[in-house]
Amino acid sequence: MSYNLRSVKAPRLVGAGLAAFTLAIETWFSRKLLLPKLFADAGIARFRRERTEKERSPVMSPLQFPLPAAPELKIQKKTAGKTGSKSRKKTSFNFVSISD
Repeated sequence: MSYNLRSVKAPRLVGAGLAAFTLAIETWFSRKLLLPKLFADAGIARFRRERTEKERSPVMSPLQFPLPAAPELKIQKKTAGKTGSKSRKKTSFNFVSISD
């Protein structure tokens, strides 16, 4: 589905015009005359008619998509060389250090 940006043709009202428009929308007779035109101009009617690519019902949990396989990493354990391995005292607990 491509994205089509369309401008909205909705009224911009302030002050007395806004008060009159609000009064007209709040009455049942004027509302039946004005709302279909307002919805069509604002794109709400078109939005309601459009269907998604695949008709899906609402779900209560996120959709699970398969993840691509991660590349296998080859990790080689490096043994401590001559640097500091003999000078370290053997204790009951081996502390983590830079030479590990």
